[in-house]
Amino acid sequence: MKKIIAVALTAFALNATAEESFWIHNGFSTGEQFLNMPEAEKLAFSMGTVNGMLLAPLFGAPKERMLWIETCVLGMTDSQVTAIFEKYLRDNPSRWHQTPHAPMYSALKQACPK
Repeated sequence: MKKIIAVALTAFALNATAEESFWIHNGFSTGEQFLNMPEAEKLAFSMGTVNGMLLAPLFGAPKERMLWIETCVLGMTDSQVTAIFEKYLRDNPSRWHQTPHAPMYSALKQACPK
């Protein structure tokens, strides 16, 4: 349940524009903990994060602002999304202390620019 709340808060944050400042809840784990999870848990966590981002319209995010992520993950497998997240975290150890949902958002933005 805690992970669902963290994912939902991440999805809500997607509604903000680059000019807006907003607070993102710290979540309940760290990027380093994500990297040390068993593979099955990483897959589940990754898919939960993506599913939460896709729920952003339920929290008021305009559908047109969500098209990039829908397009980005279309046809991707859970292992592919997890690999994108893992690579981003391994390439950015300065973010390991952060909860993984914000770096995961950054990883998808990097992998699938508009």
